Amino acid sequence: MLTDGIELNESGIECFDAQRAMLDIEEYQAYLAEMVIKCIRRRNGENGVEGLLKARKCIDILIKEIEVRKYAD
Repeated sequence: MLTDGIELNESGIECFDAQRAMLDIEEYQAYLAEMVIKCIRRRNGENGVEGLLKARKCIDILIKEIEVRKYAD
């Protein structure tokens, strides 16, 4: 469920934070890119706008991840 741009799991932890904790940086960036593609492909379905908003959030997070890594090197 996406509520105000935040998707929580049953423990109340944002799902993106949980994924980030489990994956290395390359895996996490690939996960985000896959989520963008999945959300865009499903845009004509029942929750089209919600999916596009989730895709936008994934893109924003991916940009931040890339910028952080760029300036950390």
